[in-house]
Amino acid sequence: MRKSILTYHAQVNMGYLYLISKRVPHGHCRELDEDSELILDFDKNNKLIGVEFFPNNSHKIRELIRGNKQFDKKYKNENMYYVLQLSKGDAKVTLQLEEQDIHFIFGNEQLDDLLAIEIYATEDYDELFLIGDKTVR
Repeated sequence: MRKSILTYHAQVNMGYLYLISKRVPHGHCRELDEDSELILDFDKNNKLIGVEFFPNNSHKIRELIRGNKQFDKKYKNENMYYVLQLSKGDAKVTLQLEEQDIHFIFGNEQLDDLLAIEIYATEDYDELFLIGDKTVR
């Protein structure tokens, strides 16, 4: 059975997004921004391996799990990227993880309404893990 990319822990009202399928030695973690409630986990090579969601956004993870949601593959100017759409809305703020070309799109300036995560550094991540097998049978 395939490992889910999303987990939710009701007791602490927190969610987690896995960006890689295997366990790797943890390097460090840091806040995305001092105003956001997202903690980014990196491996020893400074690759983003996961995202911790605190209460303001964790309920979205719970809903995505119910819908068995994965990343989708999209194209912008003929360049492929992966996107995990957490909710609909107008983008107000985009924070970019420059070293990996990953974007966090928020619906407000308080950074407590995460709308989507876009991964443009597609070569660094396993497509089958992130989007699953979406071939038609």
